[in-house]
Amino acid sequence: MVGGCEPVNCARGLDSRNVTSCGYCAGNKDESNAIFDENTLPLRDLLKVYRRLGYSYIPWDGVTARPILDWDGRLFAALAGRPTDQEYAEACKIAFDAINLTEKSAAFKPIHLHHKRGDFPAVNIGVTHGIGTTGPMNHQNGQLNATLSNLLKDPNLERISSFQDGIYITCYSCRRVLKFVSAAFQLWAPKLYAYYEENLGKIWKSYPHLRPGFANSVWPCTAINFGSKVYTWPHRDCMNLSFGWCSIVALGKFDSKKGGHLVLPDLRLIIEFPSGSNILILSAILAHCNIPIHDSETRASFTQFCAGELFRYADCDLRTEKEVETVDPEQYVKLQKQKRTRWQDGLDKYTIWDRDNMC
Repeated sequence: MVGGCEPVNCARGLDSRNVTSCGYCAGNKDESNAIFDENTLPLRDLLKVYRRLGYSYIPWDGVTARPILDWDGRLFAALAGRPTDQEYAEACKIAFDAINLTEKSAAFKPIHLHHKRGDFPAVNIGVTHGIGTTGPMNHQNGQLNATLSNLLKDPNLERISSFQDGIYITCYSCRRVLKFVSAAFQLWAPKLYAYYEENLGKIWKSYPHLRPGFANSVWPCTAINFGSKVYTWPHRDCMNLSFGWCSIVALGKFDSKKGGHLVLPDLRLIIEFPSGSNILILSAILAHCNIPIHDSETRASFTQFCAGELFRYADCDLRTEKEVETVDPEQYVKLQKQKRTRWQDGLDKYTIWDRDNMC
């Protein structure tokens, strides 16, 4: 029942100033001027500071879905919630345990331990394309490849991934398909979802050696944020598709009214983010971070996303722009003209709540 959901209305539009000239990615805007250093403040004072700075506080039970709308009624993000069955709750608990167990046996490199998201182990798994690459490629994590591959085959993580994407709900223990659902990404942004399916489908057909993070997901890449007390610093994932969505799931045992909140500084929003729940946001354009949890609590997270350059590669008929310029100058000129409207074309793939929402 999408039409019956209560929206979160933002008194802001989506800002295109940080979109790159090609329209596929976002600029690498410096986040060093974040509002304040969370590490210098006691946890009990963080929420007070955000409120004092004019942030809107969004209470959320983690189950009831709520779309987030801009001032044009455009559904550009969603508090997607989670299934209410006990099997799903159990899958989240076991998935968290599997992530922690993997962390203990994994030989992380310094690049995995210290990064713009924070000081905790984080690894990208799946297919990417970006700076320094000439085409789609599998993430190379060296000795971690086998360990991470096994982790993503865990049926409990697959169950959570299925809800994020909207493909199949499977039994967490025997992996039997229970039913098909149109959930999360496919439900809230069907046009954008179709755009992912169509363009990435071209790549999967021509490059069978590529290994997306989850076989049951339209997103080709997964980021696992390891650690028992994960919270991210303010950052943008600028290489993701500029108008694309990433899916974030929180795991662990913590009081979501006291910590673990999702903070969106550009929108002046602070959102309760319970364990096991799923939120969909524009991670390339919108800065995002979390409030820490209490010392006695536990939290990890994982995200699914897609590099913007994969869509450029698909638009170029599985070639680079330089290759298109050489072999098909007419097509190259056409592609250059499309850059001017790509951001707006991307926004047109979002649901307009008053016009498109289902009842």
